[in-house]
Parts: sequence; structure tokens; C-alpha cells
Amino acid sequence: PLLAGPFIVYLSSSATNYSIQSGLIGLAQFIGMLILIFKFDQDRKIRIVLLLLPLSVIIYSSKYYSKLEYLTAKATYLYPKFQIKDLLKLDNTLNFLEHFGFLERQRTPYQTIDIYTYEGSRQYSNRYTTYLYLNRRVQFNNNSSEIYHESMLYGALNLYGKNAENILILGGGDGILFNMIQKELPKSSTTLVELDEKMIESAKTNQFLKSLNENVFENIKENNKLIIGDAITYLRKIQNKRKFDLIFIDFPFPNGHELSKLYSKEFYGLVKNVSKKETLITIDLPLEMKNEDEFEEESLIILQTIYQAGFKKQIGYGPHSSFVSVSQLDNDLQFNYETLPKKISLAAKINLIPFIDHNNIEKLNLKRRVNSMFWPRRK
Repeated sequence: PLLAGPFIVYLSSSATNYSIQSGLIGLAQFIGMLILIFKFDQDRKIRIVLLLLPLSVIIYSSKYYSKLEYLTAKATYLYPKFQIKDLLKLDNTLNFLEHFGFLERQRTPYQTIDIYTYEGSRQYSNRYTTYLYLNRRVQFNNNSSEIYHESMLYGALNLYGKNAENILILGGGDGILFNMIQKELPKSSTTLVELDEKMIESAKTNQFLKSLNENVFENIKENNKLIIGDAITYLRKIQNKRKFDLIFIDFPFPNGHELSKLYSKEFYGLVKNVSKKETLITIDLPLEMKNEDEFEEESLIILQTIYQAGFKKQIGYGPHSSFVSVSQLDNDLQFNYETLPKKISLAAKINLIPFIDHNNIEKLNLKRRVNSMFWPRRK
């Protein structure tokens, strides 16, 4: 019990993935059990008491679990990561974790929403830096939000090249992209579909998110709509009844079976059913590279899945925040940098640098199995 707290803090702050963390903790518990059973040559009752003692301590200390979770979650996001030597001075480490920054956490039926604020670096104009994490995966902070959302919106508008009357946003419950579209395209009809009602509540009440989305959910225009529900159910309901000009897909990266459904051939088939031939779909897709010329297997699978669903023209861009835009058109997708609005930040313009196009995709081995709802696959 004395070692469990520091051990968990160390694992949480390391780069080790969750399955390995669980395995290591389970291994430590198993070794401890073997030591208690075989090391002491005493009566069996004593051994049982020794086995039950740690469990009793854990049950008794369960009332402190929320605080321990709060501290270990903070440890996960801190950089540089904690070392073993930090745990030798446990009081100092725990005191540091408790007072360094503020973490607001919400567990929902679908995800963990973390909003973490701490005093920022002097190089930024904002004194404090605030991050949004979904399932412990960073989405953006107050310094990167502009680059992220401007790249997504203005990159798509530039590639589409004409007026968009009907727009669909799948995900994006923070409301920032929704707000930008309301201001940039006031005459368009925009529908936002967000599964997690708690995400919408955070966007309405959290000061960080409200400052970025400008309280958009309290000021939804007549021609726009917010739907709280499952994207797959919504797409099935409206397929062949409504077509969109622009579609933005802003989901968390697939780190489990439920999320992998949103990156499946069947899902992109439903997206195709609400698309016109010229519809442009822009996907927030953190493309991961092994090296300068080779993608990680997970990224390859998703790119091929999109291709096999019928979106054969693809362009990937964004050295800072990566996106993939796709369409069913025969023409190649290319940016026209001369027509970009002058109000876009320089950082967002730089982020509109392509590093993958349809030619790259066609060179891949497209006969390999893609991701499906019926045989989910990441590798």
C-alpha cells in the first residue's frame, strides 16, 4: 500500500500506454501476493491476514480515491515527466501536483473530458495556458486553437472554392468551429451533431471554452441546428433525404472499439450517402509518421478505409495540426493560396502545407483489409 500511490503516479506521468500500465500494476500485485504466501513459514491464518491487510487499507483509503485520481491525472499532463527520484521526495511531489495548475474533469458515458490550466510560458501573450483533453489526448489549447480551427475551416473553404449552403459538423462539441461558420457563412444552414451532452454543457459553462466559442450555443441562428445524438444514427436517418456541400468530421482519435466504428468503411459509406459528387469532407485526423516518408499502420488503415468507401481524391495537410480533405470528384484537390482571406493568421496559412495527396494513396496496397464495423482493425 505504501508503494502503490507513488507507483501509480509514476506510471500515469510516463509515456507508457494504459494496457502496459495495467499489466505492470497487476504484475506488482501478483508478485506481492506470492511473497506473502511463500516467504513466511507461518500459520495459514497469518498468511490470509497478511493478504487481506492491503485490501483493507485500499478499501479504507477509497475515500481518497478522487484526490488520488486528480493528482495522477495532473501528473499525466505535466512535462517534463516525473522520474523515480521525484518519488523519493513524495511529500514535495504531491504538494507540487496539488498546487500546480487547476484541472476540471468530467467523466461521461462516452469519454473523459479534462480541461487543465496552468501558468503559461513567457513567450505567449496569454499568462495562463489551458488545454482541452478528451480521453487524455490533447485537442488544443488557447494558443493553438486559432491555428487548428482556421486551418480546418478556411482550408476546406479554399479547396471547395464556391459558396456552401448546407454544412454538417459531426463532433466538434466545443462549439468553436460552429461559431466560426456562423460568422463566416451567415446565410448557410449548419447542422452540428454531438453525441456527448456533457461536452455541450462544458462548452456552455466553462469559461475557457466560452471565450473561444463566444457563447455560440446560447445564440444559435435560425437556419442552424444543434442535435445531441449519435452520428451514425443521424446519418442513417437522413440518408438519401438531404445532401451537404461541406462536411466536417471532428472525432477523438480511435483508441477503442466504439470510436473505431467512426473510422470504418460503413461509416464513410453513410457519409457518402449524404454527399454530392462535389461535396468536400474535411476530417480531423492526427496522421502519425514512422519517418518522413512512411505513415504508421493505424494512419494507413484509415486512409485506405476512406479510399475504399469511394473518396479517392484526398489531400492531407498540416505539419502542426493535421487534416485530410476528400471528395468524389475526378479533379485533384489543390489549395489556391492567393484566394485565402487576409484575416487568416500566418501560422494557419503555414499549416495549409500538403504532405499527402491522392497519388500517394493510389500507391498503397489497397487490397489489404480495411477497417470495418464487422472486423475492426488497427494493425
